[in-house]
Amino acid sequence: MIAWLILTTLAQAGEPLTLDDALARAETHPVVDAADAEARAARADTATAWLGAVGPRIGGSLTTTSRTEELAIDTPIGPFVQQPKDVATGGFEAHWPIVDAAGLLGRAPAAAAGAQAAELQAQRTRDLVRLRAGEAYLDVLVVDARIAAIDRLIASLESRRSQADQLVTSGLAVRADRLRLDVALADASVARTRLVAGREAALSTLAWRLGSDATVELDFAWARPDDPPAVTAALDTARERHDLRALDAQRRALLRQQRATWLETVPTVGLWGRYSWTDNDQLVANEWVEGGIELSWTAVAGGTRISRARAQAQRKQAIEAR
Repeated sequence: MIAWLILTTLAQAGEPLTLDDALARAETHPVVDAADAEARAARADTATAWLGAVGPRIGGSLTTTSRTEELAIDTPIGPFVQQPKDVATGGFEAHWPIVDAAGLLGRAPAAAAGAQAAELQAQRTRDLVRLRAGEAYLDVLVVDARIAAIDRLIASLESRRSQADQLVTSGLAVRADRLRLDVALADASVARTRLVAGREAALSTLAWRLGSDATVELDFAWARPDDPPAVTAALDTARERHDLRALDAQRRALLRQQRATWLETVPTVGLWGRYSWTDNDQLVANEWVEGGIELSWTAVAGGTRISRARAQAQRKQAIEAR
């Protein structure tokens, strides 16, 4: 009993927490922060995919070349130096894709569907941590109810033992009846001690579910819940679960990835331009600008497109099974 009073005093020193507060605090759990970060990263990947399909690329380079001898051409009037021993060449180059079917119709939409899936998964993670926090909260309430029940049992046994003492004194009962009550009281005390220890463990679990090490104490007020919905309505609601919608978005992303794989056989068209400079002014101008239309086509990619498409089809089948 003394140990119970000490534990109760320590528990009451914790922060009072209602069920709604517990559900709200659970959303600040690091697991939720991690899922939100993954969703933000997926949105950034989507922007990367779109910019990769339509955004220009601009860069520069500088190259130096050193030879042991100058390159020269023999002529009737003597050797003509074609290249000096030391040459520096540099410039800027820009590429701007105009038609990239695989990027516009495949990779970018796939990234957008993947970002939607990540956002739905983050929301599902938030739902799950709220659910687990609520379960941990109710687990403490269950232990409290059992402690209250065993307290009433102990009070009843103590009352019956007092009556038995009077009956034994008056000769209306035997001492064995009182001993049986002593045994029952001892068993109830042991059960209560176990429940007290279980309550402390349940409180620790609740704090862990909330993502905190601070001691908490329940502040629960019971109210009759609303009647549950009909089974058909519950099934309709279940179909809108965030994790199921996330799986559907992942399936769409894989379909678009398959489309991008086969659209890689379509040529890409773009514009290009280059500004060049060199310090070799013996045969060429020091600087010049050039540009044009760039057509790129990879008809055969070593069979990797077929293997990628098969892998994507199997992943899509796995998602549909889940």
